[in-house]
Amino acid sequence: MASPRSGGKWLPAEVVKDAWSKDRVAATVTTEGAVRLAFRGTDGKLYSVQRAGGKWLAPAGVGQTAPVVATSPALCRGIAGNEAEIAWVDDAGAVWHGRLSKGAWSSP
Repeated sequence: MASPRSGGKWLPAEVVKDAWSKDRVAATVTTEGAVRLAFRGTDGKLYSVQRAGGKWLAPAGVGQTAPVVATSPALCRGIAGNEAEIAWVDDAGAVWHGRLSKGAWSSP
């Protein structure tokens, strides 16, 4: 569930359609001003979803060439012209990083 804010007030929480996780969810506001969430799905893959036009868009995979994601991701506002930055740890203990630029995640 997520609760957007409007006019300085929190709106009621809402379910993010097709977003399933048993872990913590990371959230940020991108350099474009959009709210974005990232999470490890119940299938062990990494996903991201954005709120636009007053509704949540469909979740999309992030770094799907990476091995199994072992932890919840960290997500923050982008730097150097990117919209957002994401980091996670795989099942072998390696740390991965990706960038969101022009609406697309970089390949790890």
